[in-house]
Amino acid sequence: MVLVLVCIATWAWAHDWYPSDCCSGRDCSPIDSIRVRVTAGGYVVDEQFYVEFKKALVSPDIQYHACFPSRGKQMGCFWAPRGTT
Repeated sequence: MVLVLVCIATWAWAHDWYPSDCCSGRDCSPIDSIRVRVTAGGYVVDEQFYVEFKKALVSPDIQYHACFPSRGKQMGCFWAPRGTT
């Protein structure tokens, strides 16, 4: 029972920091680093979404995060771990 509560608390914290103007935590999540390619000027996510370095937000952890409000047809906010630029 304690493990379940710890897992739920961790999951809730992980989504609490997403800004409401990005998705209110519903459409944002960590994404695997293999989905991100770093280029000379920015990031390419899923080989279709380009984010300039200056527009990427700094991730509060060591993961990439992205918001997909329309099921992959567009990408909202994007976070990259510090030091990946």
